[in-house]
Amino acid sequence: MLLFLIFLVVTRPEVSASFVMVRDGLPSCFIVIAKDAPKAEQYAAKELSASIKRISGAELPVRIMNYNDIPRIGHAILLGQGDWLKRARFRRSVEEMEVLGGQGVIIRSYSESEPEALVVAGKSSRGTIYAVIELLRRIGVRWYTKDATFFPTRKTVDLGDIEISDLPCFDFRGVSVNNAEISPEWMMRLRLNTGYGFMESELDCPPVYNSMVLTCDELIPTEGFKNTPSLFTLIEGKRSPDFTGRCFSNPECVEIAADSIEAHLSRNPDVTSVIISLQDYSESCQCSECVRRGVKEKNLSGSVLIWVNRVAEKVNRKFPDTLIEMTAAGNLEPPPKMIESADNVAIRLRPDDIDQRRFYEDSIDERTMEFMDHLRGWKRSAKRILVAHPCANHDFTLVPFPDFHQVFKNIDMYHYEFIEGCFFVCSSVPGIAVADAELRIWILSELMWDRYLNGDALVREWMKGVYGTAWGPMMDYFKHVQKIAQTPNARITVHTYPLDYISDDWLSEAERIFQRAFALSLADSSAHRYVMKARLSIQYLRFLYVMESEVIQSLEKSEKKTYLDLLERWEKTCGEFGYERLSAAQTVNEFADSIREAVK
Repeated sequence: MLLFLIFLVVTRPEVSASFVMVRDGLPSCFIVIAKDAPKAEQYAAKELSASIKRISGAELPVRIMNYNDIPRIGHAILLGQGDWLKRARFRRSVEEMEVLGGQGVIIRSYSESEPEALVVAGKSSRGTIYAVIELLRRIGVRWYTKDATFFPTRKTVDLGDIEISDLPCFDFRGVSVNNAEISPEWMMRLRLNTGYGFMESELDCPPVYNSMVLTCDELIPTEGFKNTPSLFTLIEGKRSPDFTGRCFSNPECVEIAADSIEAHLSRNPDVTSVIISLQDYSESCQCSECVRRGVKEKNLSGSVLIWVNRVAEKVNRKFPDTLIEMTAAGNLEPPPKMIESADNVAIRLRPDDIDQRRFYEDSIDERTMEFMDHLRGWKRSAKRILVAHPCANHDFTLVPFPDFHQVFKNIDMYHYEFIEGCFFVCSSVPGIAVADAELRIWILSELMWDRYLNGDALVREWMKGVYGTAWGPMMDYFKHVQKIAQTPNARITVHTYPLDYISDDWLSEAERIFQRAFALSLADSSAHRYVMKARLSIQYLRFLYVMESEVIQSLEKSEKKTYLDLLERWEKTCGEFGYERLSAAQTVNEFADSIREAVK
């Protein structure tokens, strides 16, 4: 028996237990891409090599070759769709790529035979870039902001026996914020995929979600009323182009709207989704056919969805890959009773007027419960649902907003309710300052890819990575903001006036926290810059308090000078960070001028 065991040990083939990229500061492998590698895979190879050099000092060479050209004793990172994927050795990875789809990633080490290999790839070029990003994440790289990237320092990069096959929790992932906060490369590294950005314009990746919004007036122009009044809504026996809807039961409405969408798509070939905006739709047509449909469906959304389905069916013949979205807001939010959406139709929900303090499923707020009921009702009628989830105070975007813990749980809820896409709307107007914008972007991107991550742990990690020695008080400030959500008998929506839920005592405590953060950040120029940026929100709040007439009247002359000096510095700092507007209606300079006028 002993001899048999010895024989097994001696004759068993030696199998490496790990894939080592760098050992003791020296490269242990090289990156291989195919001779016909697309631009995106070439970029991914350079990104991986440059990042490993930042981490270890070792530069991994990028080689263009076929699988047969790799030396048997080689240690190769096989990046992207090369001829190696035709080998039986990698069949499992290829099969998984097919299942995971265009955004899925495969990272798997093969050490059972030579050459030793690490497959880093996706079914598409986009998937390969995502695979490189995921590999670097596992090593410890973090892209906290467009300017703040963390690279760990280590002389040896040993991946172990790595095996990752993954895909995002949501197909469509977007966060809308001030353009000054973002860069195309940063959005790519966060794996947000809405719009036409760096991956699409520079790396030739087909867009995943690039939308165009069209209103009823754009689809069926009011100019047509004179010749064809039957296209327009009938109310109390009168048709008028002033009504926001149309006579959706009229077959000509289908033909004209579909032709209009096709014309727009022909001029904009990169658009993947057309949003039919019905935000202001309030009254349905009272013609006999529209009334019949409304009675059958029990609400307005059913009769509109019938029209959207037919428009989508016609558009689908010429543009089979284009998604048609119906906005289900206001009177259109309640789901229909019988009609179901077509395969290429998605329902877009937007819970703007909901109490944003609590996780929606735990809330006893009447409107919140109503929205959840409608969301689940649409699941029975719609094959595809998207949610435009509001973040920040939309009327005062620079004011701190206590919705983080609610967002953490609602992302989880959206996933198990099978929502296809999440779009977090902080601000839809370029140039508007948003409180905690970069923190929101990073955390939301992480959770939309992997909703099983811990939101609070992500906040702590970001605070340490961005605020450095000042992370402690900045973490206290974050908790201080979230405490606002615990205010009893309050209801905070994205349109609530901030001084209705933020007290002077709360603001004074926040100012004290920032005094400590400011002092601790002085030794670190990067951290100091981000503390200064975050403090703009608190200073803005103080100015709002000053604008209250009773506060202004009580100011001494010296206090007025103090406020005016602070205002000048605040206005200058806003400019340094690219903040031009505080709302769609007011610029930073206009707000500052109003304060000066009030303090005089």
